[in-house]
Amino acid sequence: IGKGVLASRRPSSAPQPRTKPLMNDANRNLLLRIASAAVLVPPLVFLILWQRHEGFAIAVHLAAALALLEFYGIALAETAWPTRILAALGGAALSSTIYWCPHGPALVILMMALTVGLATLELLTFKDIKKAADHLALFGFGLLYVPLLLTPLALLKRLPEGSDWLFLVFTITFFSDTGAYFAGRFLGRKK
Repeated sequence: IGKGVLASRRPSSAPQPRTKPLMNDANRNLLLRIASAAVLVPPLVFLILWQRHEGFAIAVHLAAALALLEFYGIALAETAWPTRILAALGGAALSSTIYWCPHGPALVILMMALTVGLATLELLTFKDIKKAADHLALFGFGLLYVPLLLTPLALLKRLPEGSDWLFLVFTITFFSDTGAYFAGRFLGRKK
């Protein structure tokens, strides 16, 4: 009896079969997307259905700032974070200006102030004109790319049938993004 118990406790020299992890990166990514949608979609639907357009506009301005922070974190990772935050706040201000006072010189003045301010910060930080120019070009691209593409969503809400148009835009975007995600996941090559 004792010999059999000891023999069963000895480690086996035979190779153990590898078990597949329950959660791989692709499944983790999908779970993150589902969780994000579960948290963000209900307030978004509420803001779209709400009669007043101001709440949705403020949400778009905040989304512009967050999207710019993410863009600058990727494109300008070596730039100091206060400069990236300042540029993201400038993008939210740009989005707000486009929405709240689209006529008049406010938009031009804001763009000039952001350009001069960011150029000054970059020159003080790097002291290299070429690197500062490269970074300023990326800051400018981000300021034109993100707020100028997100703010029309808030402007759509102002239209008489604005909520319907927004649901159409978000539905098309959802199905396009979901289709591209699953097509890439199932038809894409393995790395």
